[in-house]
Amino acid sequence: MKISQSQRKLENNGLALGLVISIALHGALAAGLYGHFNTTKPQALNLTRISLDVFNVGGGQSDLAPAQESVVEEIIEEEPLVEEKPLEPIVEKPIIEDKIVEEVVKKPEPKPKKEKPKKKKTEKKKEKKDDTKKDDVAKTGGNNALSASTNSIASSAMTSTTPTQNLSASEKENIGAQIQAIIAAYAKKHYPHKARITKKRGTVKVSFIIDKDGAVSDVRITDSSGHEILDEAAIKFIHKTKHKFPKPSVKTTFDTPIKFTLI
Repeated sequence: MKISQSQRKLENNGLALGLVISIALHGALAAGLYGHFNTTKPQALNLTRISLDVFNVGGGQSDLAPAQESVVEEIIEEEPLVEEKPLEPIVEKPIIEDKIVEEVVKKPEPKPKKEKPKKKKTEKKKEKKDDTKKDDVAKTGGNNALSASTNSIASSAMTSTTPTQNLSASEKENIGAQIQAIIAAYAKKHYPHKARITKKRGTVKVSFIIDKDGAVSDVRITDSSGHEILDEAAIKFIHKTKHKFPKPSVKTTFDTPIKFTLI
């Protein structure tokens, strides 16, 4: 290994100091021995060796300067990682836009679609009022109601009119009585459940035409009971039982009031 000039100078200085120290020690020992031999008996000398390796030459690997430089470099590398964190909150902006779009889409949903059926109801009521006036003039017979104890609903005062010909009195009574019994028997088992719970009552006047072959057509309400559930039930009862109606000899229009009563 090559030794630098500074190290050589240090080594030479160390050797010189060692020689000076050793000479001084030896001189002191010699002077002491000389005085001692003059007064006392000579004694054995204890010599001590001083190693010159005690002096460490500088410039070795124990310097701390390079270790400090590596620490500074590591701190500089960590700084750009801290700057990336504040970019995360930017992701929240599209979430707010989605909420606004959903609210705008929901607003046009509640459209007034229920206005159309209301117009139909008003038109039906006008027709019912006109038909009731005609029915009152055409009615000649009394009301024949079924017993309230056996039937919760009674259909009464069935009158019949013919566009061209009139039925005989006996045929009117027979067909009317049979239709009343059929509707009352069905209505007894199928009284509207909601109407029964809410205790709704009323009379619905229904008009329908029976042809010679027994076909039933033009079923409509001529006078409402004031409760939609009862009006719908009356129409339903006619359609459910029309296949059981007797066939008249002439195409005839029947008008019958259906009473909804609770006992």
